[in-house]
Amino acid sequence: MRGKQALACLAAVLLAAESAGADDEGFGRSGAYLGVGATGAIHLFQDEVDKESAGTVDVEDSAGVNARLGYRLLSWLALEAQYEWVHGLDFVAKQDLGPIGGQGDTLVRLQSHVVTANLKFLLPIWRIHPYLLAGIGGAFYDVDDRTPFGLGGSESAFAGRVGVGGDLYITKNLLAFIEVSGLLTTLDITDPLNNNYSSLHYLSTQLGLQYRF
Repeated sequence: MRGKQALACLAAVLLAAESAGADDEGFGRSGAYLGVGATGAIHLFQDEVDKESAGTVDVEDSAGVNARLGYRLLSWLALEAQYEWVHGLDFVAKQDLGPIGGQGDTLVRLQSHVVTANLKFLLPIWRIHPYLLAGIGGAFYDVDDRTPFGLGGSESAFAGRVGVGGDLYITKNLLAFIEVSGLLTTLDITDPLNNNYSSLHYLSTQLGLQYRF
């Protein structure tokens, strides 16, 4: 009886070791990764702009790129550094504003560089790994003032990111990802008309490829 129990325990240990080894070589294994992708930035502050400019200024969405370097600590947890560049959210005159600019003119372009340290909580389901993401970091802006006043410059602010996404494994080393996150910032700027804008948050939609080492 004791012999059978010993054999059963040994079989269980061997099975557990085999399963752990298989998991280490699988899609949910630990290890470093590098990803790059395209970004679509959708502004979330038109109401703020309408209020401050009395409805005379519109905001246009933009595109950009993103990159991330991370390490998957566990099958369900990863830590990563993410960089995102947005070409420019344009503040455009909706009507003739005299010396400031004519209808359709870009008054200010807000180009951003954002770096955040993220935690990713993943749900590994074979080749599909949906996840939740949260991060904090900094945002750095180039404010391009295209009016005759030329009041542009550089600004920096605290940034936070929260979002959802999903990884789809093509091979054990290559995967495609899609992510939607809200980029929250403490940026506060004043335009040539002396209007003050805060809560300049945007929605980031990302699509790209990732390589797992």
